[in-house]
Amino acid sequence: MKKLHLEGCDLDSIDYLGRGVMHVIASTCGGREEIADYLCHQKINLDLLDNKARSPLYLAIEAENFGVA
Repeated sequence: MKKLHLEGCDLDSIDYLGRGVMHVIASTCGGREEIADYLCHQKINLDLLDNKARSPLYLAIEAENFGVA
């Protein structure tokens, strides 16, 4: 993630479902806390809602990914 960011990747970009990178990290099963921490320190938009009006926090709790939540 750091390498992509340093090469110019926009961490606030979204996919066709309106999901940002934090949506993907939050909805996967544990072990992504380090990536989530990096993203938070880069001040990405954590309030972004996907096409179903779900936030990354909502998805993290739904996936029981409490380390990211």
